[in-house]
Amino acid sequence: MLVMIRHSYPFRYDSRTGICITLMVMFVLAACNKPGDNTSPTIRLINESGYTSDSATVPIGFLFKLGILAEKVDAAITNLVITLTTENGTETAVDSGIYAQNFKYERAMSYGASRFEKWVFMIRDKNGKSATASVTLWKDTTSAFGLINYYKSVQLGTQNSILPGSFFSVADGSIFTAENAAAYQDQVQIITYWGDQVVPSTEFTLSSPGE
Repeated sequence: MLVMIRHSYPFRYDSRTGICITLMVMFVLAACNKPGDNTSPTIRLINESGYTSDSATVPIGFLFKLGILAEKVDAAITNLVITLTTENGTETAVDSGIYAQNFKYERAMSYGASRFEKWVFMIRDKNGKSATASVTLWKDTTSAFGLINYYKSVQLGTQNSILPGSFFSVADGSIFTAENAAAYQDQVQIITYWGDQVVPSTEFTLSSPGE
């Protein structure tokens, strides 16, 4: 047989105690909901001269620059993720950890052959709040691939090499040294350098500006 036993205890209400408890609860709730704790970071695209604007139509191989300004007052921004979506799918271009109240980010890229490119910039703060901004570019349907430049023999060096230089111009085959490359930045498309000796696959690196 199941027996249920209930106990009843006398309860005395003291109005002074009740007021104190109420004030304490209100104080805790107010502390947990400080102004700004639930605000998201802000992000906006840079639309100044030299930056490509949203919905622009560009030719294949077009060199464009995108930039953002990000800010969060009450909590530092800790993550930047950039994704690229084309007709072939979505890929992550950048996934970087940072720690800043505000920052500016810009990147120069060349347009591919897809019908469109959608670049999405996402920032997240240490409270988990996030914000995004995006740019969609469209391929100029009248554009086509340019001529192929062929160079029979190209020798590029690295930092400690005796070869003439490590900065290469695809347009005319010119090779620049580190000393004079700064004066020809708009002509350099390929850079070679000696990377991390700990990781063999990155000992010799073939790269491009902005990568």
